[in-house]
Amino acid sequence: SSVVAEAAQSLHIPLIDLRLSQIEPVDLRGIPTVDKKGYTDFARSKLLPSEEIHGPEGILFLDEITSGDLSMQAAGYQLINDRKLGDHCLPDGWLIIAASNREEDRGIVNRMVAPLANRFTHLQYDLDLKDWTVWAASAGINPLVVGFLNFRPNYLHAFNPDRGAEMAFPSPRSWEAVSNWVDLGVDPEDELELVLGAVGTEAGTEFTGYRRVASELPDISD
Repeated sequence: SSVVAEAAQSLHIPLIDLRLSQIEPVDLRGIPTVDKKGYTDFARSKLLPSEEIHGPEGILFLDEITSGDLSMQAAGYQLINDRKLGDHCLPDGWLIIAASNREEDRGIVNRMVAPLANRFTHLQYDLDLKDWTVWAASAGINPLVVGFLNFRPNYLHAFNPDRGAEMAFPSPRSWEAVSNWVDLGVDPEDELELVLGAVGTEAGTEFTGYRRVASELPDISD
């Protein structure tokens, strides 16, 4: 989700982010109406890009595409394959991108039905520490967090679907939260609880020990 948003920002084009788990088919197709001749028509939805409202180019991002009801996947057939829904056509400059968690991630995920899956080019994204480090430097992530993860790269993302009762686990998102707690300069005891609550006991404990050692190192300029 963040990658798509940053891509749109860097290209200076609009982004329409549709969370398919939060809408219904009628939200895309539009409400049925009757025209002056008595024929059924559909009111155009402002959720979909139109050149007069959103501009000639942009990104239509269908996030959480497999988290919605199966009827939402069916509603996407024509939109994704023909770039139109009913009488509403997408402007030529608009790109459709979708994203979802995998089934093994234990999220709220329905299997993507075959006709919809066949309409996409599928890319699996893996984390790369070097790429994340470059991003972290530009995003203002606290250097202690960056240093720790370069010291213990296995903690950049350590999701275990059988983690039991512990809710927190290390991920780029949760390490960004840790960076925010460190930057706030809260009381050390409170910070420990926040760090453990963000990345879990194992990674949080190691980070706390790393930070303690780092704070005792001499100043490099000295």
